[in-house]
Amino acid sequence: MSAGTNPDELCGFKLGQKIWCKTQQGNIVFGQIICFYPTNDEGPAASVMDEFTGSHRVVLVATITEDPPKGGQSKLIRAKAKHVQKNRR
Repeated sequence: MSAGTNPDELCGFKLGQKIWCKTQQGNIVFGQIICFYPTNDEGPAASVMDEFTGSHRVVLVATITEDPPKGGQSKLIRAKAKHVQKNRR
């Protein structure tokens, strides 16, 4: 996968935008769009900084939405609470 030219916007989504999506394995991802890959072999993709795991995820743009999937909002609340508890130690 080559970044090539990195557009600021792709399929209505913008760099820096916070989005929800699902990976090919079905995992829920919430985070900020870091980079776009418009010429990816599987279809247009985006690199997202996942707030649940703290890692970068590459997801297909077709799976991106602004609205949380079922269970997504509660997962985000649990992840943030876990992060706060970890920082208190």
